[in-house]
Amino acid sequence: MEDDNLAALIQSGKIDEFFSDEKVQNLIQDDGEDSGGIPVIFLDPGHENRFQSREDKTSQTYFPTDLEDNELLKPENSVYQFRIDLDDIRPPIWRRILIPGTSTLRDLHHAIQDVMGWGNYHLHQFMVADPFSGNPITMENHDEETEKIEDWFAMESPYGRYIYDFGDNWEHILKLEVISRRDEKATYPQCTKGKRACPPEDCGGVGGYLEMLDILEDPEDEEYLETVEWLGEDFNPEKFNPEDVVFRDIDD
Repeated sequence: MEDDNLAALIQSGKIDEFFSDEKVQNLIQDDGEDSGGIPVIFLDPGHENRFQSREDKTSQTYFPTDLEDNELLKPENSVYQFRIDLDDIRPPIWRRILIPGTSTLRDLHHAIQDVMGWGNYHLHQFMVADPFSGNPITMENHDEETEKIEDWFAMESPYGRYIYDFGDNWEHILKLEVISRRDEKATYPQCTKGKRACPPEDCGGVGGYLEMLDILEDPEDEEYLETVEWLGEDFNPEKFNPEDVVFRDIDD
């Protein structure tokens, strides 16, 4: 099914739209209190990732202002800042996380589950930009346990998608915002910001969740009590506190 979606995107010329900065910027504009990250990257020039091996692009290396001129931030000392948005939801449901670039895609999967509030009950899949063509590819032929975040995300190719639950089809837009120095005293992953509660599992995807929210606005609706029971009396779609997020240990 996803291959068919890719074929349709390629045929329609909407590949760029699939990893669209405009879509993310529209989500950010819907949330006036938020601002995007600063797009800078610090890399050891001796380190090669898939993006630096492209023939058509050359990765830039920036010197951070808080370091000596001859000191560069090595990949093992870097932390990646991602903004994660649920697609097709307004107002936006989003999170911002920090995670080491040397973490695996499996680590990123668990971090997304934890920070969003999912239960990890269903299958998932990453979709990233092919390092050579720039076209979106699925990661089904790659091992998430060994593939590193730093090898698939770079400032010149910052977008990816994370699909969770192929029935409800929750699509998350991933945007790498900043690569910066890792705080050796800190524990990662971290959630630094976010807005709004995660939808419940198995609610019927975006359409089902929006219908639930409409019902909650009308106590006279015949499905109101059933919906409140489903969501729980304490459910507040506007509530999210980064301090409440508990991440599993990525070293486990």
